[in-house]
Amino acid sequence: MTRVSKVNPLPFAMDTDTFLEGLYWIIGTTSVLPGIATWNWTIDDCSELSVFITAELNYEISGITPQFSVSVLSGSNAVVDIDSQSGELTLTPVSNGVFVFVITVTNATGCVIGQQEVTVTITNCGG
Repeated sequence: MTRVSKVNPLPFAMDTDTFLEGLYWIIGTTSVLPGIATWNWTIDDCSELSVFITAELNYEISGITPQFSVSVLSGSNAVVDIDSQSGELTLTPVSNGVFVFVITVTNATGCVIGQQEVTVTITNCGG
């Protein structure tokens, strides 16, 4: 028989049964750009893209604020940045091609509770 500890390892009170079932951020965006909800974006010029990324916990717990960051997985044909507090993501195309990055959402102590991979196809941007 395998035993699972139900000690709450997090810095806030919660039902440990729910935690063991999986606490995670539901990552989305407030943008209404076509296709943006699929996380496979197409940019048809060299214009900077600015969208707000949202994160909601799958379980209601008060006092937890998401912290955002991005990491480039592949491609050097764009520059991406995200405001860690507001979730405002800016992507500046540099040349044509495919650019892949990951949005990571953590809690205040740095615990990763959600990630979303984004693929961006850039066209009509020279190079």
